Amino acid sequence: MKLLKLTSILFFCYSLSIAQNVQFADGNETYFRENYFISLDSDTSYDVEGSKYLMDSFLPAVVSTMPDKLFNIKYNIFSGEMEVQSKNDKVYALNKYRKDISITFINSKITFQLFDYLDSENSMKLGYFQVINRGDNKVLKKHKIIFMEEKPSKTGYDEHRPPQYKRLDDKYYLNLESNPNAVELPKNKNKFAALFPDNKSDILDFIKSNKIKLSKENDLKKLINYINTL
Repeated sequence: MKLLKLTSILFFCYSLSIAQNVQFADGNETYFRENYFISLDSDTSYDVEGSKYLMDSFLPAVVSTMPDKLFNIKYNIFSGEMEVQSKNDKVYALNKYRKDISITFINSKITFQLFDYLDSENSMKLGYFQVINRGDNKVLKKHKIIFMEEKPSKTGYDEHRPPQYKRLDDKYYLNLESNPNAVELPKNKNKFAALFPDNKSDILDFIKSNKIKLSKENDLKKLINYINTL
């Protein structure tokens, strides 16, 4: 028990010392917020083709809980981390301990927020989603990048493939007023409308009359904005 307490105290002091010595790119203030940022291991994957980031450069962004500050941030899709650059160019990750925090990139106005969701193996995960619209019901976009191992040429006739990061198609989810989690968007219009049982017929009529395609982001935004008026 004493060892456990000592370990906890040492870990807290270590985290605090990191936060007290981190100075971020908004200029002058050193942050004493040990819960906001965590250290990242250095990346040694130098010979991998492709990118694991949404944007390769750090871009100015606002974190909702510190709206008067600017941070240099880039989204690492592969690791699922928001990387934050300090003034000495060291990189930290925004801690995922608070799901109410949103990150908005200044130039593009793109906003990300954390949501719980079921992954392809039906396990509950926590991850960043791009928020497409505001309102009680939201359309969310999940970006995904996978790592593909090097594939050497076996015969001399087949092509050698270097290790690479590969961007997959984005997936769309819904954050419903009745459910705090991100729910994968049904591709069938009847299954989609069934998520809103009180307004199912109105939604199906709107889909038909406006020729809504659930595979198109602008159509989804139009549809969910309509649903938010019902």
